[in-house]
Amino acid sequence: MKAVICRPIHGTPVRRNEQAVRALSRAGGFEILELAGPNLNLVRQALAEEAIREGSEMVLWVDADIVFTNETAFGILRAAQERNALVGALYPEKQRAGRVQAEFKLNAGDEVRCWHPDAALIPCLSIGLGLAAHPARLLAETAQRLGLKPQEIECQLMRPWFTPDIAAPTTTTDDYVFCANLRRAGFDVWADPRWRVEHVGEYGYTLADCSRDVDVRVPILRAGWVV
Repeated sequence: MKAVICRPIHGTPVRRNEQAVRALSRAGGFEILELAGPNLNLVRQALAEEAIREGSEMVLWVDADIVFTNETAFGILRAAQERNALVGALYPEKQRAGRVQAEFKLNAGDEVRCWHPDAALIPCLSIGLGLAAHPARLLAETAQRLGLKPQEIECQLMRPWFTPDIAAPTTTTDDYVFCANLRRAGFDVWADPRWRVEHVGEYGYTLADCSRDVDVRVPILRAGWVV
């Protein structure tokens, strides 16, 4: 597959993230697109436009504080390609009792197995883009279906896949806005719980650092199972 790695940078990338990205690029022959800036939604929009111009088949989003293996990245890419959807890895916020950066579509009492090769993908309303993939054509098709017109920002034409609506009653993040736009355009969002990834802060946080929560819409995980 022809894939491109899109890495938005805010601050200095974690050393192990740098190593993981370079190793994946070599293993897959993937080009790395990087852009730094304080406004993450504009950085992501510029990277998405560049991915389209590159003619890539698949886009892999990688945050600069996520650590992963080649096997994990290829697994996420394959799942996204097969589902024709956005598929992301699960990881917690960077705190010991952190919440997982995903909003699942689960019923009360549903259980989901994590960190197991046979674990099923989890349907989501939204997921963090720390390590996530989707077919590149979803960008153009989402823009077309939703009427997202290119806006000239800093001498660039960019479509607002990631820009929160300032008129919305609640605030949200760029990645969750992106998920909402994909779903509005008719595409699915999935979490792939098979993979262990680290969200690096004081150390590499994983699902093992999470506790349980009764709110299944924004679940809190322990390694192994979700309530």
